[in-house]
Amino acid sequence: MHSRKALLACSILASLALCACSSSPTSGAPASDAAAPPAASGSSAPANDYELLNSLPADQQVEKAIELAKKEGSVNVYGSITPTVFDQLKKAFTSKYGISVNDFRGSPETVLQRVTQELQANRAGADVVDISDSQMADLADEGGLMPHYSGPQLAKVDKAGVFEDWLADRFDLLLPAWNTDIIKPGDEPRSWTDLADPKYNGKMTIEGSDSEWFGALTIYWLKQGKSQSEIDQLWKDIANGASISKGHTAMASLLSAGQQGLEAMNYTYIIDLARAKGAPVDYRSADGIAHTPGFLLPFGLGAVKNAPHPAAAWLFINWMLSSPGGQDIFAASSVIPSTEVSGNKVLDGVTTIPFPVEEAHKNQKQYDTEFDALLRGVS
Repeated sequence: MHSRKALLACSILASLALCACSSSPTSGAPASDAAAPPAASGSSAPANDYELLNSLPADQQVEKAIELAKKEGSVNVYGSITPTVFDQLKKAFTSKYGISVNDFRGSPETVLQRVTQELQANRAGADVVDISDSQMADLADEGGLMPHYSGPQLAKVDKAGVFEDWLADRFDLLLPAWNTDIIKPGDEPRSWTDLADPKYNGKMTIEGSDSEWFGALTIYWLKQGKSQSEIDQLWKDIANGASISKGHTAMASLLSAGQQGLEAMNYTYIIDLARAKGAPVDYRSADGIAHTPGFLLPFGLGAVKNAPHPAAAWLFINWMLSSPGGQDIFAASSVIPSTEVSGNKVLDGVTTIPFPVEEAHKNQKQYDTEFDALLRGVS
């Protein structure tokens, strides 16, 4: 398994060859060979319309953004939001503003690689990127993002989702999930340490790329007072008798079909969607409570530094953080919005733990290596 920093390094080496002979994946996305010109020396004038909108008084921002974005006509969004949810977001945004949304979707790693390649080739492609915390942090570290949006929705964003160059528009809740026909009431895990119980041998699966979860849970256990040797043994016991799956949606399909009994971790919105279709799956016990505390993993929005549609980027971010707007669509899809949405019950019965974004990101290469080593002996 390669670290994300290694991915960025490979992207830089490959970017000129790749991007010089290919176009942006977004339909109708204009190409540009240069980023917006910097402000003149000694001047504080905004470098582009995104910065201009951030600098305006709050009561003028949205109206001016609509005016400027309509002139641009479209916005290019690169992200990892599941297609069924993102298609709703696209349709609603375009219906409200008459501005088309061109999108490139993939895993967070794939999106990060694509944006990095375009930035290194000085080729404007994405206006907005929407991926998970670690990849957003990598992109920010590389100087690929403008300072975060500072419009009227900023104050509503949960403080756990506010970072220097990006904001969370949603959170994924990370919890164990099980098939209720296979794992009977009372036999489900009620803590993260319960995953080490031998009774789950042969019934449990682990997603093979979940090193972020591995790192967060390791940090959590350390803060609880467990020694590193105790934690190492817990992980060995969890991996013993487990199998590896690829892709959280695919895992949920196997869980729904009864081909798996227990998932060490999955995103709860995927389980909620499966349960809504009648699948015998859950992450709450029969009493309606998720007894294992869940990690809230932020997924973020940021404006790319050479965005070809800077005003539309600002307007899209503003709408994604709004209710009514993108936040309501997330809540209706069992995705946890980053702002308070009236009537939202997604977290009922759940105790949450903030994801240790900065600490996990700082040590991610180490956790990638350790997680890979842990799973080498797993089928």
